[in-house]
Formats: sequence, C-alpha cells, structure tokens
Amino acid sequence: MVDPVLLELESQRPMVGDAVGKAVKYIEEHLADSFNLADVAAQIPINPSYLSVLFKEQMNVTFSEYVTRARLQKAKELLLTSSLSVNEIAERVGYRTAKYFIKQFKEYAGTSPGQFRTRVIRGDAAPDNGRMPERD
Repeated sequence: MVDPVLLELESQRPMVGDAVGKAVKYIEEHLADSFNLADVAAQIPINPSYLSVLFKEQMNVTFSEYVTRARLQKAKELLLTSSLSVNEIAERVGYRTAKYFIKQFKEYAGTSPGQFRTRVIRGDAAPDNGRMPERD
C-alpha cells in the first residue's frame, strides 16, 4: 500500500541537505494544513526559488509532487485504519474540497478512495495493487 516513490525517497533521506530535510519534516508535520512552497521556505528560512531547486535536485521530485504523494499516502492509511468519511479524510490530509481530493486520489491510485477502501478491506486486488504510479 506504500507509494514506491515515497519509499525510495525515504531511503535517500539521510543524504539530503539540511534545508530539504527541514522542508520534508515540515511537510510531514503539517499535512492537514494549507501551505505552499513559500510558506515552507519562510519556516526554514530560505529563498523559495532556491528551495524549489534544491528539493528537485535532492529528492528527484518536485515540491508539489512530494506534498501530493505524502498526502495521498496518509489518506490511504486513514482509509484503511479508520471509519472516517472520504470528506473527513480529505480535510485531514490538507485538501480543501473532497472533489479535488477524489480527483487526485484517482489519478495516483487508479481508483476512487471509496473503491480503494472497499477493495482492500474485501481483499480484492486494487487496479494498481495499492501502489501509486511513478510519474515523470
């Protein structure tokens, strides 16, 4: 059920620089909040453009893709370990609307959040075996 891109990034984490490490930690601690690159850069503090370049160089994904993948991974966990509604999960992982959350979830997981929950709980194989596709 783990996103293979996140799994690979986690193994590379000890090799990232201080600024990117702080950015990743901030993202993980604030998934439910609304934030952007500039907000995270201000917390470090570092220039947002420079953080963007460093993030892509060191993590091999853009800042926004990392945030999306982290949010959707957390959503998968909540779908399987709680009885929260899709709307509540969307809110807990930082999406303002359930509609956009569902769209993003389908794009990455190949199925809707509700179908994902049902299939995994029933033991049916999800279309992507529960893994988000790698993106270029």
